[in-house]
Amino acid sequence: MITNFFNRNYKLITLSAILILGTLIYSNAFDCSFHFDDGNSIVGNSAIKNILNLPAIWNFAPPRFITYFSIALNYHFGQLNVLGYHIFNLIVHLISASLAWCLMLLTFSTPAMQAQKIAKHAKLLALFAGLAFVAHPIQTQGVTYIIQRAASLATLFYLGSLCLYVKSRLLQQQGRSLTSQKLCYWSALIVAVMAMFTKETAVTLPVAMILYE
Repeated sequence: MITNFFNRNYKLITLSAILILGTLIYSNAFDCSFHFDDGNSIVGNSAIKNILNLPAIWNFAPPRFITYFSIALNYHFGQLNVLGYHIFNLIVHLISASLAWCLMLLTFSTPAMQAQKIAKHAKLLALFAGLAFVAHPIQTQGVTYIIQRAASLATLFYLGSLCLYVKSRLLQQQGRSLTSQKLCYWSALIVAVMAMFTKETAVTLPVAMILYE
């Protein structure tokens, strides 16, 4: 009976568990002050003080334009009130954890994995992956240290691009409409470019896709 309930409400249960656990873990971080590089990157950074001045944001750090645009967005609505910055960081982390869960499910849907015995535990393993991602201590710096959103935001785009790419390949193998395949494929490409302009480490994404294949 419990198994049937879990299977029927799997997506709702999983997403709720990820969101609730992540929020509880980081609920005591909303008033953490600016530290270290936050001074130069946010507090004393004139480039982020005008959200409409895109050239200034770009010139400050071209490879991290999207990161600093998000900082400018926070500054536009809350100036130096740390609450908005921390809420943004947490939302990014929760979405990334949800994408890690999604990528695991997509992986178990591939022909190579469907043939494996472990695939029968796909839902449970994907749930564990999402919860482990959201709760792992290694994520603490990326969530609570404000300017380190560069890493967590790049992770969001990185995982998002991978999910879209894998989905496009699955649609191709299933013989689904060419329009759906192209939509996922080009969306994956756009999100990949966004990742690369969030943090430099995202340039490894094409290699990750090749290794995934």
